[in-house]
Amino acid sequence: MEINFLKHWLNPKLGKGDGPIKSSYGDHLVILINSSDSKKLDFEEAKSFVITDFFSRKK
Repeated sequence: MEINFLKHWLNPKLGKGDGPIKSSYGDHLVILINSSDSKKLDFEEAKSFVITDFFSRKK
């Protein structure tokens, strides 16, 4: 099962994240690394950002 973390984490209307993502592996913290100087995140531009996913597996 493929999960699009960016789509689930980023609220395109607000332009910000809304918390960790729940999955069968546990809670995920997704970090967007923006290469531009812009303070406002553009949802379409975010597709080209580097995404690092830190997750904790269920115990």
